[in-house]
Amino acid sequence: MKKLFFILLCTLFSAASISAQDADNKSKKILSNLANKIKSYNTLRVDFTYKMENKQEKINESINGILYLKKEKYRLELDQQIVICDGKTVWTYLKDANEVQINNVTESEDEITPQNIFTIYEKGHRSKHIREGQENGKKVNVVELVPKETKQYYKVRLNIEKTTNMLVSAVVFDRNNTTFTYTISKNQPNISIADEKFTFNAASYPKVEIIDLR
Repeated sequence: MKKLFFILLCTLFSAASISAQDADNKSKKILSNLANKIKSYNTLRVDFTYKMENKQEKINESINGILYLKKEKYRLELDQQIVICDGKTVWTYLKDANEVQINNVTESEDEITPQNIFTIYEKGHRSKHIREGQENGKKVNVVELVPKETKQYYKVRLNIEKTTNMLVSAVVFDRNNTTFTYTISKNQPNISIADEKFTFNAASYPKVEIIDLR
């Protein structure tokens, strides 16, 4: 789930880096407006709902989440998992196990991180404006991103509000016939977020098991 979540995170920040030859003019402009809007914020809190659906396997699951962003730092809060990054270290806390895994931020081309989030799609996807429509009472542009090379997913569909240039929802289409839908319920830009929110304080989690994988 974490990797697929970062697909959404990348679409929020790296859309403007899709090269002109890989995007029709309308989708390029829409994605550039989205990326520039996000980049203009010093901080951002995003409240969203994550839904996983596979009709063949009769899977229909939904959870709520919150994402905090502050430059290269982020904090992702889900029902049973918290992922924290201060720009150098990533802590993944599993609530059920009361366990935290610690990793360094890596520069792997295959891994999506805030460090490469602005360039990961530079040569990896084609974009196309599909149509205009409505979602939750908002007028949206529908843009699709298709990876040039084979990946776990074969398409990402973005619904971007026309008036605000902000993402309303994103759908990731997986090759095993599963769809992952992220619907944003609230954006709060430029709010005060203390740096302490982007580090893991073991003292706040009594008896937590620490697994250091660095």
